[in-house]
Amino acid sequence: MIDFLYNVDWQELLQDYGYWIILLGTFLEGETIVILAGILSASGQMSFGGIVLCAFVGSSLSDQLMFSIGKYKGNAIFARFPRLERKKKRVARLLRKYDLLLILGFRFVYGIRNVTPIILGLSHVRHGRFLALNLTGALVWSLSFTAGGYYFGQAVEQILHKCGVSVLIIIIGAILSGALAFFIIRRRKRAAENNAPDMDEQL
Repeated sequence: MIDFLYNVDWQELLQDYGYWIILLGTFLEGETIVILAGILSASGQMSFGGIVLCAFVGSSLSDQLMFSIGKYKGNAIFARFPRLERKKKRVARLLRKYDLLLILGFRFVYGIRNVTPIILGLSHVRHGRFLALNLTGALVWSLSFTAGGYYFGQAVEQILHKCGVSVLIIIIGAILSGALAFFIIRRRKRAAENNAPDMDEQL
């Protein structure tokens, strides 16, 4: 297995299949694959525009499909998975409060990103309106995370060139430590929210 990985021409693999991987990855997952591809674009291994296009298509198709599933099978899904009920109530509250902003920006909201299109399908939102806003949000999302990866890759190259590997390792370690602390705090906060009594049910 190690020999296989060592002998693989990764640059050729990216050139041949990289964009298909991004398309599939954004259809199934989220921003991680886009950020990594953006980093590769900073070194010229992938096209910035090609990454944005594939991420846009994969993300918009995925969420449009989830919206349609929500329209026709949403109630059955939530009946099958009752643990999603709390997220459903949270999205419903956000939709009543923000409406347009939520439909445009749900991709950027951690914790409800994947379930929101299904819940929107169950709501009053029409197919045509969701399609227009979904395409707009997918374009902004694709550009944002590709650019984030691209500029991060450029920054890494600059640090390596000017300061060397040791400084880069220190910076990455600090970033990872901060990210880990953030996710630990966020996870504890979410656990506390899940254990708290639901005010809607009390009322």
